[in-house]
Amino acid sequence: MGSHYDNSSVINNNGEFNLSGGTISSTSNSNYDSSFNKQDYSSTIINNENATFNMTGGTISKEADYGYLLKNKGTAVITDGKLEAKKIQGTFGGPILRTAIYNTNTGTLNVSNIGYVNSENDFVSNYGISNLSNIVTNSTINNLGNGTIKIIDSTISLVGNNTIYNESSGIINVTGSTNITSTNNYGIYNKTTGTINVTGESNITSTGSYGIYNESTGAINIGEKDGNVSIETPIITGKTYGVYNNNNDSVFNFYDGVIKGKTGAIYGKVTDIETDYEIISKTENGVESKYLSKLPVAKIVSTNEEYFNIQDAINSSNDG
Repeated sequence: MGSHYDNSSVINNNGEFNLSGGTISSTSNSNYDSSFNKQDYSSTIINNENATFNMTGGTISKEADYGYLLKNKGTAVITDGKLEAKKIQGTFGGPILRTAIYNTNTGTLNVSNIGYVNSENDFVSNYGISNLSNIVTNSTINNLGNGTIKIIDSTISLVGNNTIYNESSGIINVTGSTNITSTNNYGIYNKTTGTINVTGESNITSTGSYGIYNESTGAINIGEKDGNVSIETPIITGKTYGVYNNNNDSVFNFYDGVIKGKTGAIYGKVTDIETDYEIISKTENGVESKYLSKLPVAKIVSTNEEYFNIQDAINSSNDG
């Protein structure tokens, strides 16, 4: 059986489009067809290559069983307003939408100060460059292909799904005071060869599985190798393991913060740590924590002073 769609409310932008108020909505319903590929027509707003879309208010709405609120191929900037998805049941019983915002490999997406509460579909699926700041959502964020996503000062909390999903060779940067929580699955899932960088005061927690799961040969970097070590943040916590490295050829660099897990803080090898530091383990209330600390290399018995490099110890001994 074929499919039908209603694109009477779709905006197809080839220039500059500014949305500051009002509502732009579309409705679409489909019967499943394996050859069905009308994603452009199933988007409330299509922002084409070399076009600019600015949203400072108003509402983008879609009542559908497939499609997107916004498909961005150009430059899209969203700083305020409302994104709204409403469900209609498709013949094949599909979800509400594939994703609220689909950013293609030619797209640059900047979203800030937006709340999107709709756990039945994804918030952003990114193939291009996406910067998400001060976002509050309970929907998955997907990084696909070789896309790049930066998440700053945001709150992302899910029940039942992976909160952040890095599908392929892309890069995800999590920074600022971002809080990521998954109830039943991974906080961040790095599936293949991609890179996850976690810095700042970020807090990533899974109450059902791993805080971060590095499945294949990708790279996980916690903190920055800059000579300054924080033992407080970022915080990575898992019900089982905080960080799980599934492949011996993966890369896991641990430079700042604390990693926690009931089964263990870290599964698999640690590739690199800050120079002159060691990984310290402790267990409290059945939870193992690992962080970095300098170990003393010398101690002057007469003063009971410990030193973290030999030259300081020699100088102090000579002074005494």
